[in-house]
Amino acid sequence: MGVGQGCTAAPPGFNAVSTLLINAYKKMGHDLEFRAGWSDVVASLAAILYVDDTDLLYRIAQLDMTDEEFVAQLQVAVNDWFYLVQASGGHIKRAKSFWYITLFDFVNGVATPRRLPSMSSLRLTIPQPGGTDVTIPLQDFDHSSKSLGVYSSPSNSGVGQVDAIKEKGLTWAAKASSSPLRPREVWHSLTLQLYPSMFFGSNCISADPKYLDDAIHSVYYQSLSSLGVNRHITRAFRTLPARYQGLGLREPNLQVLSAKICVLHRQFGEDTNVGALSRVVFETFQMDCGLSGNFLELDYEKMVSLPNTLGGLIYGVCSRCMVLPSNCFRSAIIHSHANMMSGS
Repeated sequence: MGVGQGCTAAPPGFNAVSTLLINAYKKMGHDLEFRAGWSDVVASLAAILYVDDTDLLYRIAQLDMTDEEFVAQLQVAVNDWFYLVQASGGHIKRAKSFWYITLFDFVNGVATPRRLPSMSSLRLTIPQPGGTDVTIPLQDFDHSSKSLGVYSSPSNSGVGQVDAIKEKGLTWAAKASSSPLRPREVWHSLTLQLYPSMFFGSNCISADPKYLDDAIHSVYYQSLSSLGVNRHITRAFRTLPARYQGLGLREPNLQVLSAKICVLHRQFGEDTNVGALSRVVFETFQMDCGLSGNFLELDYEKMVSLPNTLGGLIYGVCSRCMVLPSNCFRSAIIHSHANMMSGS
């Protein structure tokens, strides 16, 4: 049954149980290995857990496998995870379950993701406590679904998360507009309620910077009257700091940029699995682009077709906002080169 709602033992208890589950799942051979491009650092990853949400990650065992053989491979992994969860006293709910499969067709040498209609024959099931199996829905490549607290999809467009943020903001703005609160009280609510709600999980946002900017500023526009400000002021004055006669509203892309850099600065080079994964992401981006050293010091506008990855997003937002966090990345890069030279 587990511990009671609100019990202080719940978080450490869940960590203890989930750690055992993940380690057992890895021993069954279901973990993935990611190897960095030139430092040869290896990161292992089998699943990502957040509260009661779990994302299982899997990769095809052999490149010559058919689609049906790959799904059969996935089915074995899902069954193993179910039995582990069942052994801990839990079960998997069909209503909250879905899956993605990323398959590509090559047309004139260009990889194109396969769409849902052409994969309608693929089926994945989850066992139930009564002994029956139920089918879980297959989502399309660019369909955003909520998992681990954010909306995401294999296409990494980030549109779903931004749309959800915009909806939260507009709902808040409508309530503020119809409330009897004075402007100073609305400002208080903006700081303590709206900002944490909208910018939760900012480091996970991967949307185009302009799309994010337009979405957040539409929320600001609807909120200005309740804040006691003429909503037709120039957009630049909304986020301009108060010392320069602006409103000082938070600049959305700088919020996302700072969150991503904070994660990298905290984890990069650390002797942890997250530290190893951040190294893999960083070096993979360097190899994809053919860039060495601190790529943030190069002219972004001269780059073509950069991948929509963590490195590419940071690079693009830095260029858009004219920010150069060279000191942060220089220390990380020097650390990487030192490890490579020492053979670690």
